[in-house]
Parts: sequence; structure tokens; C-alpha cells
Amino acid sequence: MLDTIISWLNGTRDYNMGAAIYNVVGENHAFKKLFSTGYTLYNNFKLQEELQSICNKLKASSKQSHTIAVGSKYNLEEKKFTKTTENSNPELYEVQKNSTNKFYKEVMNKRAVLFSMVPDDQYTNYNTPDLIKAREQLCLEIVEGYNNVSKDYDKLDFIKANGHLPELNNAVKEDVEAFVNNLSDFEVKPMLDNARKAKNKLVIKEQTPERLSLIQAHQQKIILLEKRWHSLQQK
Repeated sequence: MLDTIISWLNGTRDYNMGAAIYNVVGENHAFKKLFSTGYTLYNNFKLQEELQSICNKLKASSKQSHTIAVGSKYNLEEKKFTKTTENSNPELYEVQKNSTNKFYKEVMNKRAVLFSMVPDDQYTNYNTPDLIKAREQLCLEIVEGYNNVSKDYDKLDFIKANGHLPELNNAVKEDVEAFVNNLSDFEVKPMLDNARKAKNKLVIKEQTPERLSLIQAHQQKIILLEKRWHSLQQK
């Protein structure tokens, strides 16, 4: 059934076909009754929204089942699952999640405004040139917002799996280590002081995923510089 829903979502999204699909897969009887009344702007939108939601849930369920099968250990005697992967950077994940959810709500608010401009009134033609023009900019902002929110949620999944933003990689860590190792002895202390100042300036500001990543990068540099500095003091 997941393939059927995906095919519908990727196709012309025929209303009657979508209503028939929802009648099979949907659990909300009120929506089934609503969609059976026929096409309206609201019914059409709500049908697409509900089928998209069901599609997302089925995908998540399928993904979870696959993860349990290949990414977990199952002890038949104790009958419990042990996950093999963990979030290696929960702080960055939480900041990104809050930022993404906030952005998502902003897009949803714009969508609500758009719907208020097209109430369910069978006597009014809302597709006149002037009314279409009035909705144009808001529609463009919502489409762009949806695309950006989708990218942000992909970024969130990436952070959970890898512990850093997609634009960062292991080469960053290697560059920091190489940088610290190549410093001359007299440069270590001034560089350590600068790294601490840079971190402190960022800490007092509102935390964004990018800003937190910089803080963590500075902290990594500080740890390496402190280690180098302490070794110099023991000479």
C-alpha cells in the first residue's frame, strides 16, 4: 500500500483516486466522510496532507523495521533489543532540532494565512487574476519554506548519525590537530588565549547549529592547545 500512496503523490493526485486510497488506508472516519462529499479546495488539500502523513508514517515504520533487523542485537533469552548506534553529539542535535521546528512552525503559520484567503465558499471564484496575484508571493514563500524545512530535517538526521553538520568532516579535526602540532613553542600560549576568547564571545550569543559547531571546534582546539601548553611547562 505504501507504493500505491507514493505513486499517487508522485502522479497527478487525482482527487477521486486519492479519496479511494484514503478510504482503505485511513483511520479517521470523519475524514472518510468528508472526502466522500467530493472535491473542494479544502478537501483536496486535506486529502493530500493526510495521505502524505500516512506515507511518512509507513516509511518511518519500514525504516525502523529494517534498522531493527540489521542494526540491533536481539537476545532471545532476555528478549530485549540493544541499539548499536547512539547520537554522538546530542547538544548539537537538540539545537538543530529546535531551530528546524521553529522554522517549520513559521511555514505552517504562513500556510494558515494562505488558507484563510481561500475559505470554503462555493459561490466565490478565488481563481480570478487579482486574487491569484494576491496569493502569489505567499505561495512562493511557502513552497520555498517547505523545501528548506525538508533540507533542515535531512540535516537533523545527518547530525544524529554523524555527530556534526554535513558541511564538516573528519578533515576539519585533522586540520586542527596538524595546526596545533605545527605551532612553534612560543606561539602555543597566545593561540590558546585567542581560542578561549573566541569561544567565550560565541557562548554568550544565541545558539544556532552553526554557532554551536564553531564553539565545539574552538573547544577542540583549546583541549589540544592546553595539552601542548602543559607539556611545555613540564620541560
